[in-house]
Amino acid sequence: MFCPNCGAQTVEGAAFCVKCGKQLPNLSANQTVPVNPAAAQNLFTQTPVAGGTAQINQQIVQSIPQVNNVSVSQPSAPIQRVGFSNAVNDPRFASKKRTQGCAAFIFSLIIIPMPFLGFVAYSYFWHEMEMTEALKIGGGVSGIFLLFYAFLWLKKLFTSDWEGVVTGLTEEEHIYHRNNANRSYTERNEYYYLYVVKIQTTSGKIKKIENKSPNSFYYKYFKAGDRVKYHHDIDYYEKYDKTYDTHLLCPFCARVNPITDDVCKCGAPILK
Repeated sequence: MFCPNCGAQTVEGAAFCVKCGKQLPNLSANQTVPVNPAAAQNLFTQTPVAGGTAQINQQIVQSIPQVNNVSVSQPSAPIQRVGFSNAVNDPRFASKKRTQGCAAFIFSLIIIPMPFLGFVAYSYFWHEMEMTEALKIGGGVSGIFLLFYAFLWLKKLFTSDWEGVVTGLTEEEHIYHRNNANRSYTERNEYYYLYVVKIQTTSGKIKKIENKSPNSFYYKYFKAGDRVKYHHDIDYYEKYDKTYDTHLLCPFCARVNPITDDVCKCGAPILK
C-alpha cells in the first residue's frame, strides 16, 4: 500500500504515513487508493524509507562509491622494560669484566715500579744523584703508587651493590680560591658548578653522582623518584624502569647506545 499524498510505501495496517505524516485511509482488502501522479513519478528519486522496494535499495547501493578497506595504523605502545637487567649474568659480560680486570692489573704492574726504576737509571747513567738517594726517592714514589692501587682494590672488594631512589637533581655552586704566593697576578676566586644526582639507598644513606658538566649522562638520564641499582664492580648505575628510555650508557666504554641495541660496539652487553 502506498500513501495517496506522497506516494511512499507504508507499513500494512499503519494509521499514518511514515514519510509525510498524513493520515492513511482505512481500506479493506478489495479497495484501492488513487495515488498522486506527481508523487508516484518522484517515488524512485526520493529518499527511501523503511519497507521501501528492492529497486529503491538497489539504486541507493549503486550510488554509494566503493571504498577499499584502509588499515589505519595505531601508535604502538612502548615496550615494557621494567626490572634490573639479567645481562650481568651474560657470559660475554663476565668475559668483558675479566678482560678489564686483567688490563688494570697489567697497567698497575707497569706503573708501580716505574718511578723506582726511573730514579735508579737516572743515578746510574747520569751520576747526578747518589744511588742511595735514588733508591729512597724512587722506592718512596713507587710505594705511594702501590698503596694507592691497594686502596682501590680494597675499596672495590668491600663495596657491594646497593639499591636506592633518586631524591633530587641539584646544581651546587663551589668556589675555587687561587692563592697568589709570588703576587705575580691578581688574586681572584673562581666559581664553578657541580651537577649532582642525589640517591637515597635502602639503608638510608645518601649517595651522590657529581659532574661538572650539565650534559653528563646520569644528570640528564635520571629523574626524581627513579629506582636505581648500583653495580660496584663496573661502577654503573642502572635504572629499574627503562620503558621510556631511548639511549643507555655502556658499562665499560661509556658510549651512549640506542636502547634498541643489545650489544655495544665494544662488545659489552647493554643492561636494559
